[in-house]
Amino acid sequence: PGVPTADDVTVNITFKDDGNGNLCPDDVDKECPEVFSGKTITFQAVDGSGNPFDDPPRFKVYFAPIQGKQLNGNNGSVTANIDDDVPKAIYKYTVWDWPQQGDPVCEPLDPNFRVNL
Repeated sequence: PGVPTADDVTVNITFKDDGNGNLCPDDVDKECPEVFSGKTITFQAVDGSGNPFDDPPRFKVYFAPIQGKQLNGNNGSVTANIDDDVPKAIYKYTVWDWPQQGDPVCEPLDPNFRVNL
């Protein structure tokens, strides 16, 4: 489909009500987007219509349980730099709700992105 561009990338994460008043990560708008080393990736919480929330849900993005810290989407969005020296590969990440109290109540969402050099 053409050559990917080396731009910063935003992934919209759709959060839906689980029926108990909890907003849970449900889907992403880009399946395995191409992200270039040295650029940024932003994870943005959106509603079912693709719009940012007036009162956004908090969430965490985990990349590996054994290395580094998670990214905290305190205000419905978080941006991270892609290191210049990472291998060209597909990386899985996990989006999890971040409740005010207690353990997360939602099932995690586990999409991917591809890093290009």
